[in-house]
Amino acid sequence: MLRAQPYRINYAVNLSGYCLPGTEAGDLELQRTRPPVFWGRGDVDEVIPDYVRRTSIWLSQHSALTERTYPMGHELATEELEDVAAFILEQVTACP
Repeated sequence: MLRAQPYRINYAVNLSGYCLPGTEAGDLELQRTRPPVFWGRGDVDEVIPDYVRRTSIWLSQHSALTERTYPMGHELATEELEDVAAFILEQVTACP
């Protein structure tokens, strides 16, 4: 959704997700507007290891990235969810 219709998104949360290769219709707009994105993932994630480097680079170039890693695999942890809640609160309180 972020890459397909960036004008509909004020911020995004990505939990253990990744960026597909290639370009999408909204990539140039994202490079220009750089919306806030929280990207949380496990530092021993065995599901997305091949995509981590590409996703980190892409998000750094197309968003105002908040990147966090946690001592876990491809799962959710309480600390990660607390960080997500704080990120969302920051975004909501920043909106006019």
